[in-house]
Amino acid sequence: MSETKRDDAPQAIQTYAVDAPPKLAKRWSFWAIQLVAWSAYGLLTYLSDLPSLAEAQLFSMLGVKLVRAALGMGLSLLLYVLYRDVMMRRASIAAIAGVAVVASLGASVVWHIVYDVVSAQAGSGFPPPLDWGKFRMSHPEYAFVMLAWSAAYLGIESWRYSRVQERRALEARALAREAQLESLSYQLNPHFLFNSLNSIRALVQEDQGKARAMVTQLSEFLRHTLVSAPTEEVPLSDEVEVLGRYLDIERTRFDDRLSVTIEVAPDVAQVPVPSLILHPL
Repeated sequence: MSETKRDDAPQAIQTYAVDAPPKLAKRWSFWAIQLVAWSAYGLLTYLSDLPSLAEAQLFSMLGVKLVRAALGMGLSLLLYVLYRDVMMRRASIAAIAGVAVVASLGASVVWHIVYDVVSAQAGSGFPPPLDWGKFRMSHPEYAFVMLAWSAAYLGIESWRYSRVQERRALEARALAREAQLESLSYQLNPHFLFNSLNSIRALVQEDQGKARAMVTQLSEFLRHTLVSAPTEEVPLSDEVEVLGRYLDIERTRFDDRLSVTIEVAPDVAQVPVPSLILHPL
């Protein structure tokens, strides 16, 4: 409907990757934290027992405590796999918390029993496994460690997820704003505006009545274009009316060289459509 053609085609709106650590970096950070945390745990448990150890047990007990930390780390990896599966299923917070408590307590029992067996086999002087009296006294420490690990992991993942969602929301708003500006730039074609102003300038000397009419038509069209939001929906009849204002301006410029017929069935005149959707056509 206009003799000019935009050289720049509309750019497709892309969905950019969330500004989050790459998967490889995330894996390395997870393993680094795991190794450091569990090694520190094993060392601390060794240092806490150090005053009560005989000289002959100093080195052997260090190995036993590191085995204890390694067992805990292995069980935490099983919890990691379980929690990832539960979170991928979009479970509720209450369901995730329930799974975490049950799984942590179950893992702590397995951890405690296996460690007692290993320490007994190593001749560390620990009580043999299945000594339930002493088991009940010492088990809260194992349960606490597993619950603390689960809480830390799920807390970090929840924080990471909230940050990702926040960034996605910001990105979506930025893309929406970009789409609105892009839509506005195609609705308000600068070539069309410049050509219309040049036509008005020429008509001022040739036909002042037509010039005034074209100024009115152009102002009405621009008012509607600048005020209407591209995300709003309006009746199809309103869109056809706006398109008619645009065509009135073009008819003033091209006279009889432009002939357009618009037919709208009465039963679709009130159908809601996106604002200014017809003009780019």
